[in-house]
Amino acid sequence: MNAFTQQLLSSAALLLAAVLGIGSASSAEPGRPASSAPQGSSAQVSPQSVAPQLHGTLCRPATLDGPCDQPVKEFASGEPIQVHVTVTDAEADTEVRSEVFHGDLLLEHHVATPEIADPEPGARYELTQTHKFERPGGLLPSQAYRIDLRLDGALMQSLPFSVARPPQSSGPILWRRGGLMRGEPDSQALTETRSFTPSDVLVVWGDLRAGTGSWVLVEFFHEGQKQTLSLVSTPFAQNHDDLRLELRLEERDRLKPGSWEAVVYGDGTELDRLPFDVVAESP
Repeated sequence: MNAFTQQLLSSAALLLAAVLGIGSASSAEPGRPASSAPQGSSAQVSPQSVAPQLHGTLCRPATLDGPCDQPVKEFASGEPIQVHVTVTDAEADTEVRSEVFHGDLLLEHHVATPEIADPEPGARYELTQTHKFERPGGLLPSQAYRIDLRLDGALMQSLPFSVARPPQSSGPILWRRGGLMRGEPDSQALTETRSFTPSDVLVVWGDLRAGTGSWVLVEFFHEGQKQTLSLVSTPFAQNHDDLRLELRLEERDRLKPGSWEAVVYGDGTELDRLPFDVVAESP
């Protein structure tokens, strides 16, 4: 091999090493990766997108100390309920929505957007939120409750739970008779009827015997379809041998014209069905 050929091969080897960044051609500082960006510019590598995750557990306030080690699925009537939510791989403005249902009826909801000071662009965080659900008079005894947890509107988890009947309850409700009355706004005057207009105040009444802790729920059906309207009593604080109960539907203009039925439940058991009609207002 002559000198010209050796020089040509040596030059080719140096050129290949420079292109591949090996040997003496690598200029990276010790402990730092080499950058292919031109001098004077910076290269940013976007983190791989990770789907946010959510995990919730139900707790009693007295047992809440960080995540719930012993999740609770049954509560007493009137007892506050807390749901402990942990969100991972979520951005700083992620919205956590907690919805409380009894069957298909939405009772209440809470929305929390975690506040993080000076979040870094593109950074993701692990967040813990605690929400407290406490309704006046407590939740009624039932096994049909659940809390749906949503992350930016997407359903992530459903947590079923029940509310137990107070131990001092004296037994099931005895429903003697019931009916419907039309009331006047801001007035105590009532008229027995089975025909209403959308603007009327509807009153469901009943004569009953009820024990401590018992409750009455009225659900409404329009043309056979269950509506979001409902009436409910708070659990009775004492025994009643002869009680006249009146529950007023004050949400006027919610009754659409057509055939309706009010279904009365006592302690979760059906007691009565009260059909009625709603007619359009006279012009």
